[in-house]
Amino acid sequence: MTLKHQTLALAVGAAKDHAGALLHQFERQGDSRTGKSSAVYLALVVLHKRLLTRDPAPPPVEYFVPDLERLVRGCARQLPPVQPLIEAALHVARTSGGDAEIPPPEHTRNDTQARAR
Repeated sequence: MTLKHQTLALAVGAAKDHAGALLHQFERQGDSRTGKSSAVYLALVVLHKRLLTRDPAPPPVEYFVPDLERLVRGCARQLPPVQPLIEAALHVARTSGGDAEIPPPEHTRNDTQARAR
């Protein structure tokens, strides 16, 4: 997974969590925005899962821009509290640097000692 994918997954995950909290609140209150918040939440769940998929690897981060743009527009009137989080995810998708791979974790001291023997 690239650093760019990981950063976008964090941003989308934050938006998803907030949308989920709003959905549960709306459901408890019988709010008319339950349907719209459910649609936004489910869309964010799908995007988040796709970003975290390892096999097959997710598409380039730029692939997610149109979906995030639609979600931003959809939240403008119905779910304004979620909109800034989706806008932040959209910003990450549009402006992140190259797809640098995340370096593998460094070996522990015990692993290094075992190989030296």
